[in-house]
Amino acid sequence: MPTFEFYGYTTAETTELITAIKQQIGELPFCQDIVFVIKELDNSKVITWHGEEKPFVRILTRSSEKAEQLRFKIQSLSDVETVIIGYYPKV
Repeated sequence: MPTFEFYGYTTAETTELITAIKQQIGELPFCQDIVFVIKELDNSKVITWHGEEKPFVRILTRSSEKAEQLRFKIQSLSDVETVIIGYYPKV
């Protein structure tokens, strides 16, 4: 399941961004598998070495192809970081 995580955005900004992202990716055949992680910490920030705010969306998925498709669709909305992950179900 591709996962979107939001860093440096308030809860309200995250909710707004999720709505915009869904509009961009809603036609992808795997969109129903996507989950969004909303952190309830309104005062978190991502800052550069020089103190500039730099929020971004991190996409985690097992598929480099899906990561690329998702990045392409939402890059106009936010800075994006992709991470290819391993997944090991409970045995």
